[in-house]
Amino acid sequence: MEINRQTLEQFRRDFIETVKSLEDKYDVDVLIGHITYELNSFQGQLKVRKRGLDNSEWNWYCTEYGLTAEDFGKTFKYNHKTYTIVGIKRGSKYPIMTKREDGKAFGFTADVVKNAL
Repeated sequence: MEINRQTLEQFRRDFIETVKSLEDKYDVDVLIGHITYELNSFQGQLKVRKRGLDNSEWNWYCTEYGLTAEDFGKTFKYNHKTYTIVGIKRGSKYPIMTKREDGKAFGFTADVVKNAL
């Protein structure tokens, strides 16, 4: 396998598909962040988040961004891709944390999310 952008995108899709059974078995979401690569290796950030957590942090701060408690877990389309709201990261330029349909984690501004919902 040659390590390049195209093979890493395919690897990401395959990885997400492979871990779906683990996500369901352990009731978690697997989020894959940015991947960097060299000639013979690659690395990335992997975050595993328990599903159904007490969303008190979201419930407490979502109104600061013009969103509601009910918006947690909703999906929306942006640039022809589907994203699910999974959390909030206060103090960030992109505080609304999401999981894209391919498993990659993304932050958005509240305005983008509000307009897309």
